[in-house]
Amino acid sequence: VWIGGGILTLLACFSFAELGAAFPREGGIYIYLLELVGPLWAFLFGWSAVWIASCAGLAIVAGLLGSYVDDLFGLGGAGKQIGVATLLVFGGVCGLGLRVGTKFQSGLMLLKLAGIFALLYGGWRAVGSPVDPEPLLKREAGDHSGVSAFSLALLPALFAYMGWADIGNITNRLRDPIKTLPRSILIGMGGVIVIYVSLAAVYLHTIGLDRLNGNELFAAEVAQAAFGPNGEVMFKIGFIISAAGTLLCGLILLPWITVAMAKNGHFFRGFGFVHPKSGAPLASLAALVATSIAWMFIADTGLIMDAQGQSTSIINMVLLGGYLRALHKRKTLKRPYKSPLDPWIPHTYFLLLVVMLIAQIDGVFRTRTSEDAFSLLGISAGILLSGLLVYAPWRWLVARADSLNQ
Repeated sequence: VWIGGGILTLLACFSFAELGAAFPREGGIYIYLLELVGPLWAFLFGWSAVWIASCAGLAIVAGLLGSYVDDLFGLGGAGKQIGVATLLVFGGVCGLGLRVGTKFQSGLMLLKLAGIFALLYGGWRAVGSPVDPEPLLKREAGDHSGVSAFSLALLPALFAYMGWADIGNITNRLRDPIKTLPRSILIGMGGVIVIYVSLAAVYLHTIGLDRLNGNELFAAEVAQAAFGPNGEVMFKIGFIISAAGTLLCGLILLPWITVAMAKNGHFFRGFGFVHPKSGAPLASLAALVATSIAWMFIADTGLIMDAQGQSTSIINMVLLGGYLRALHKRKTLKRPYKSPLDPWIPHTYFLLLVVMLIAQIDGVFRTRTSEDAFSLLGISAGILLSGLLVYAPWRWLVARADSLNQ
């Protein structure tokens, strides 16, 4: 699953590197959809991926960070408050400007990598004689396997790999983006894939398949095996650092989608404001922090994230379909960067997206009750449908507000 998810992610990276080089403007996927498919799908992406999925994702990570801090220091159930405080503090850091935010992010990344490499080294040392991998090859009656089950298993792996496309949100802020963007995405994700596959191997061979299955604390067990009684504490500290880096990265990159939406009439014009000195998108940043905090209190964000996997697949399919159509019909389309084996990588990625979406839907009905399956798919469709329902009135409201402010 981790290798397959890594290959799919690399295909996506090559495809989106082409898009980022072709449309080097702030907003990333929103701009690509606007240019290739039209304003409706661009709005649906901004509506579902940013204000629903990304904010829900930030709420989940902030909540987990708070719970780990609470557990580590025995603060008496203050996890949610700690998560809220973290979002506010990191929002303030990002409000100081892109340069300040990225320096903090670089520091957190180095600490996170140090913890991961320590776990890899300690895990391999603790293995001694690896746990017998034979159970992996056994198949029992009632096991779910095949393309459908594999596609469902890919969802959490792809969620872990997610985030690489967000650098396209600040393309116009990069030095020489046509060269920098493809290089940063591909080299960065190549390293991440190697690390994640290595971690999966360490987990499997240190504690075995039986102790991995259904165990949410397997990484802490591996840390204990590697470093003894202090391993669990070290793991919790590492998780807190990792979660903090994820939050900070999201708050650095995601507000620029709202900035692009505001400049194209899909959001109130005031949210396109960028501070002239710090270069921070203050209004969009504040809205993102406030929405993420709201999600922590009003919804089952885990269910939203499960459902969003389907919506993201649909949006990516539409985007890649629009890009492939443009490759065949728009002779004036400039392509400063072309992936290897041009043009087969975007075509292959599009085909795999179609197969994976069909297999995931099939797998949902195979592995869940009909009620649960329809509920999950209904939420997935509802996320996009809600955007369709508000598209026209929302644009009217934004246009009305703009006319009153002029």
